Amino acid sequence: MSSLLGLGRVYEQGNEPEKALVVILQALRLIVPDPESPRPLLLAGMNALAVNLAGAGEFEAASAVLARSRRLYRRSGKLNQYRLCWLEGKIAEGLGKSGSAEAKFNTARLAFARVGKHYDSALVSLDLGLVYARQERHSELIWLVDDMVRTFRALKIARELIASLMLLRKSCEKRFSRETLCVQIETIAATLTELVGRDGGKAA
Repeated sequence: MSSLLGLGRVYEQGNEPEKALVVILQALRLIVPDPESPRPLLLAGMNALAVNLAGAGEFEAASAVLARSRRLYRRSGKLNQYRLCWLEGKIAEGLGKSGSAEAKFNTARLAFARVGKHYDSALVSLDLGLVYARQERHSELIWLVDDMVRTFRALKIARELIASLMLLRKSCEKRFSRETLCVQIETIAATLTELVGRDGGKAA
């Protein structure tokens, strides 16, 4: 079961949510009927299902999965509460509820930063950056980029991304199109996700 979820995670990080969903559903078919399945494993499976449904653009289905899983999140500690908030932001953005998405992303990124989960905070910040880019809110996006650069420099993490962030900042200053800004942000997010996977999140 855990190996299937691990494989799903590999597909998720490789931006292949459809493949991830196949193996996650296989894992859940083993987990759900088993009364001996540990609660954290069930939560991991349901969270992965919702994340990859959102990644595949199935936001209504992802929201329905979350509705069924809230009790699991409530009993699983603060970090999973922050991950839930992050995922709620992704779903809200996918459903066109940008105001709600912005609020959720801000809450999650600050919460992760408070507990030293700086990679997670940065990834949420990039999701928030997409909200700003799509709304052409260049000043807010510049502020967000500057905040990430300060954090990376101070903690000496993800240093290879600072140049990409500075390029994004210049693009904001020059008022590049929202499409261009979104591509830059998505590229940075993919690189950061790969970095997290490579070092196991030790600096996160």
